[in-house]
Amino acid sequence: MAVDLSDMIEYVKMLSDQITDLRKRSRAAEAVMHQLRKSGESSIESLLETLVTLKKKQENLDIELGMVRAQVQSKEALIKLKEDEKSMLKQRIEDDRQK
Repeated sequence: MAVDLSDMIEYVKMLSDQITDLRKRSRAAEAVMHQLRKSGESSIESLLETLVTLKKKQENLDIELGMVRAQVQSKEALIKLKEDEKSMLKQRIEDDRQK
């Protein structure tokens, strides 16, 4: 019976050592998971900040594009006016030569 009891004590010690080892490994794994979660959250935050920044840049570029389009339309209208004026002057010169 004494042998059985000492075997049982050794077995319990071995199990205690294994449990201690498993606890350490479990805590290490939890720490890694926490770090991964934390880095993932910061990565997502960084991506969201980048997205917001790019969205603002896009809005600014859209506004600038609208202004450039308005300038182009204005210049096209001015060119058409000058071409019409040129045509009228040519016509007047032709009319004056024929007189």
